[in-house]
Amino acid sequence: MNDLFVARQPIFDSNLDVFAYELLFRNSEQNRANVIDGDKATSQVLLNSLIEIGLCNLVGSKLAFVNFTRSFLTGDLPFPLEKDQIVIEVLEDIEPDTELLNALRKLSDQGFMIALDDFVLTDKNLPLIEFANIIKVEYPALEKQELREHVQKLRDSSIQVQLIAEKVETYEDFEFCKELGFDLFQGYFLSKPRIIKQASIPDSQMSLLRILANLQDPSADFKKISSLLSQDAGLSYKLLRYINSSAIGLPRAIESLQQALVLLGLNRLKSMVTLIMMTDIDHKPICLVESSLVRARLCEQIAEAAGRNDKETFFMVGLLSTLDVLLDRRMDDILSELPLAEDVKMAILYQEGAIGEALRCAIAYEKGDWDGVNYPSLDQALIRYFCHEAVSWANISIETLLPRENVKSGKVNKTSRPVLA
Repeated sequence: MNDLFVARQPIFDSNLDVFAYELLFRNSEQNRANVIDGDKATSQVLLNSLIEIGLCNLVGSKLAFVNFTRSFLTGDLPFPLEKDQIVIEVLEDIEPDTELLNALRKLSDQGFMIALDDFVLTDKNLPLIEFANIIKVEYPALEKQELREHVQKLRDSSIQVQLIAEKVETYEDFEFCKELGFDLFQGYFLSKPRIIKQASIPDSQMSLLRILANLQDPSADFKKISSLLSQDAGLSYKLLRYINSSAIGLPRAIESLQQALVLLGLNRLKSMVTLIMMTDIDHKPICLVESSLVRARLCEQIAEAAGRNDKETFFMVGLLSTLDVLLDRRMDDILSELPLAEDVKMAILYQEGAIGEALRCAIAYEKGDWDGVNYPSLDQALIRYFCHEAVSWANISIETLLPRENVKSGKVNKTSRPVLA
């Protein structure tokens, strides 16, 4: 289990009310960025903010500023975002050439808010202003008279933008920037970045690659992709979290992974899987994988034998029932963040209802409590057969997902990479 980090620094208005938060890359509890790969840093911030921690938990209903590299802006890397809360920060070192300007025009037309980071007005970057909603000016980077002239020129431009004074370090700085006409303020005087830390859910790299390979096929089959996802509780959790985010606007509760995929759509799914792969999350304990799969398969078999028409829901309940161990968090807190139907949540939390009885049976088998290995209307000998079959199915699934040497060692080896045809 790895820890993940995001730094959050508020942006204030002139009344010192929080206007928005900037989300910053961190890879440890030390409050400073150590960015070697800008693309990967942006990917990590997006994944941690949108999926792992959740945007609502980080910023509530406020805007979230995120630094974007050129590769994201021009479409070389996936852009799995909606326009409601994310403000795209264009870094100051990105060349404002025709390709970038066209990319910003497209994003602006789509309704995204665009901010120019550490902006200094020159003839070269003047065309960027056309697409900006917000311009951030680093206060200490300019002499006071130069800063005054800078603000005046930006105010005199035909484009209406909000101005943010960055690196406001003292009360005098704050008052001076207010006097100049800045709308918004950010800096250590007001608030330092705060580290948000949470345990990360590891993923099977092989599972991600298999899903991504299937997504490359123009005739990608939702049923097949759903089957692959069903073998990875961590990735299933991330997908459900993302679907439940405010960016998606979920129309109804989710009862199966296939239903979740239909709502998510292939393009967004492809972007998200790519994003997760870029962050290189790894190290899933095989014993926990096996427990998730055995529970899921046994619940599914019970549903089928009982004549139920919702065996996919039974499977998902079994699969997600180990999330509290995966995340080291209370299960009720986890489920409050997932777009699951109420009977599904009650089944996982309290083993209530028909689905909950199947999960209770699976947990009893796991504990060796043979008196508890039963289900209404089903013969106990049949259920015991299902238990053995579920273990066999889980072992085959694990061998399919992971290289054989890692299965023997009981861990996932980060360096092992399959070759996709």
